[in-house]
Amino acid sequence: MKLVLAGNPNSGKTSLFNALTGSKQHVGNWPGVTVEKKEGFVNINGERHTIVDLPGIYTLDADTIEQKVARDYIFNGKPDLIINILDATNLRRNLYFTLQLRESGIPLIITLNMMDEVNKSGVKIDMDKLSRMLGVPVVGISASKGTGIDELFNTIDKFKNKEIKIEPFCLGCSNCTKCKSGEFRYHFIDNIIANCVISTKHDALNETTSKIDRFVLNKYLAFPIFFVIMFLVFFITFGNAVTKVSDGIDYLLNTLLSGAISSGLESINVPQPLISIICGGIIPGIGTVISFLPQIAVLFFLMSALEDSGYMARAAIMMDRVFASMGLSGSSFIPLIMGFGCTVPAVMACRILPTEKDRRMTVLLTSFVSCSARLPLYALLAGLFFRKYQGAVVFSIYVLGIVVAVLVAFILNKTVFKKSNAPFIMELPPYRLPNARNLLMHTWEKVKGFIIKAGTVLFTASVILWFLQSFTPTLSLTENPENSIIAYIGRFLAPIFIPLGFGNWKAVTALLSGLAAKEMVVSTFSVLSGAPGSAAELQAAVSQLFTPLTAYAFMVFVLLYTPCISAIATMKKEFNSLKWTAGTLAIDFSAAWIISFLIYNVGRLFGL
Repeated sequence: MKLVLAGNPNSGKTSLFNALTGSKQHVGNWPGVTVEKKEGFVNINGERHTIVDLPGIYTLDADTIEQKVARDYIFNGKPDLIINILDATNLRRNLYFTLQLRESGIPLIITLNMMDEVNKSGVKIDMDKLSRMLGVPVVGISASKGTGIDELFNTIDKFKNKEIKIEPFCLGCSNCTKCKSGEFRYHFIDNIIANCVISTKHDALNETTSKIDRFVLNKYLAFPIFFVIMFLVFFITFGNAVTKVSDGIDYLLNTLLSGAISSGLESINVPQPLISIICGGIIPGIGTVISFLPQIAVLFFLMSALEDSGYMARAAIMMDRVFASMGLSGSSFIPLIMGFGCTVPAVMACRILPTEKDRRMTVLLTSFVSCSARLPLYALLAGLFFRKYQGAVVFSIYVLGIVVAVLVAFILNKTVFKKSNAPFIMELPPYRLPNARNLLMHTWEKVKGFIIKAGTVLFTASVILWFLQSFTPTLSLTENPENSIIAYIGRFLAPIFIPLGFGNWKAVTALLSGLAAKEMVVSTFSVLSGAPGSAAELQAAVSQLFTPLTAYAFMVFVLLYTPCISAIATMKKEFNSLKWTAGTLAIDFSAAWIISFLIYNVGRLFGL
């Protein structure tokens, strides 16, 4: 059978999908986490079934891209059974979509998710009566804790064996045009809630949420609280404890492992060029990036905690005031904040936005949000030139990216995009204690993706880079990188960057390799340093290329310039326009050059 998970955003569909399939899709305590359908398999009593997780949808009258994907699949994907997931803590909102599904005649069973929270709040839901009123089976579950899954499996099995028969449904009025109106549906929903839901004690969860929101969403405190929270995130990420772990991994990979492999290969008379590829190209290229995994893992863990707690949804509401001034709504904050992880899913998340204007402008702005792939470079340069203040320095880089995005959006809103803003409405989830299992799973998935990328893209790029820095333009082997192919390319382009303070060929080469993957910027410095296996010598080599001022200008350029090839391809797909993609890349490079130029030259005026 083909089973389809459908329900409102943030109702727990992806948590249930993970629980049923053993998958590890990203879940979050805010709407819009799933922007395209996911497919997996589930075994029920020895039989394998296909299961599809659809993007969240409030109504079959969908208006955003990802909700249209869900609606079209419901009607055209030929599902055998819809598993309609409802947030049991907010039945009134969720039941509207349920009624539309029942009226459509598609076979349906209902799962009431988050029943653990319902029970804690003192609310009792009569699921038997709810089942009779809607004419379909109702199962109570807690997807995050895995409770109720066996009962759901049994219900699905009974449907497959035709032990459950789902009758056609109508709201019961004499005029079916009237019963399809929103007013009539909500009247029916209110009747369901009055008959099936009983509150036995005060709702402490919502009261706690309201108390916290008095501070978090306060007109005067909201922004200071946001900046303090984000500063603490970066302070912890680049704190001494995390840095020491990073240094330990660096020593293990780039000193002990590299030295041992080099000695072992020499002892069995392996040709020197092959040893050079492995110990002078692959190990330093990959190992230097891998050594910054602790910072990346901590950053992802803390950002995931903020998402799961419900705070990020508040941040989106708070940012609506800022975004309105540049022609966007607060909903654009969701893709932009996802860009802190990776630009590719951030661009794809723009599908949740209601208008073409919002989607295109937000896709364009995602380039200015610093993805995690840039983090190793920040850690290297900030640790080298600003060691006592590296957390504050990296935080300033991230803030600068947001500021530049705001300025670019303001200019575009006055020139290219002149349409009125779309209204912003977002449901605020209750505050929840982050689920430790979800946090660790999400962090591991991001770290694993980073490692896989290091073993594929970075491996290939490091070998290519080794070749380009080991051979002259006449393809003669050289031990002096100054005579290499890559040096000639770097020197040819270097004049473009001289006004920015880093017009040396090694820095330019690092920027070029960053087009393949931003992690390659650090890998390039490691390969070109001529000191494989020595972190100290790498730092010494890099310190010869920059001053504190030019290092900061270089970090800013890396923050703002052209994204990686994968992100560019995703932008092209979402824009569906070569012209818009090229225009975005031109804006990125221009902004990077201008801002870096200003930082370097203003800094020189002040004697920095």
